Amino acid sequence: MRKSLLIIGALALASLTWASTAFANSPSGQGHNPFDAIWKAIDGLQEDIAAIPAGPPGPQGIQGPPGPAVDKGMTYLVTTDAAVSAGTTATAIAMCTDANDVLLSGGFQASAGLTVGSSQPHLILANQAWSASATNNTAVSGTLSARAFCLSIP
Repeated sequence: MRKSLLIIGALALASLTWASTAFANSPSGQGHNPFDAIWKAIDGLQEDIAAIPAGPPGPQGIQGPPGPAVDKGMTYLVTTDAAVSAGTTATAIAMCTDANDVLLSGGFQASAGLTVGSSQPHLILANQAWSASATNNTAVSGTLSARAFCLSIP
């Protein structure tokens, strides 16, 4: 059974190779793609659509309700520390405190000797967060801090 499947697979591969070679070597196959006619028709339709003149603008809709005012008092900083023991890698994640809040920016601070491999935004469950990962190749423990600067949305 297995031998016959291998033979069938080899024959299928050989016939596909022969068919593609035959097409490429045929007069109609040289520089001709069977989809060229379709692409030419699509290009023609796109040109026809672009040539249609725009009608007059519709009526303006009603004014929506004003959005909430934003001020500096709505921003806050979250800092999370992670201990990075000698010879290990650790990750610190600073998460906005509410799922409605927006992560504006983020960053990290690392003890001397730590090599930071990543510092990037994340979505953890519904909350936006900033994470940082570092490796400690020294003989002493260090600290990695991730910081998330968030906007509180009521």
